[in-house]
Amino acid sequence: MSRPTDEQIGEQYDAAMDSAASGSKWPNMSYEQGVASALAWVTGDDDTPPMLDEDDD
Repeated sequence: MSRPTDEQIGEQYDAAMDSAASGSKWPNMSYEQGVASALAWVTGDDDTPPMLDEDDD
């Protein structure tokens, strides 16, 4: 797996900030689960962007 680009990280950051302002898309996910998901993506351990959901296909 490869690490995301700075542009991809910026896009995910913007999506997270938008979601924080308008209400979570994932109310059943804990803060810790969200942090773990983001860190796994940034380090290249998971290819799935943390803010991706089925509506983003």
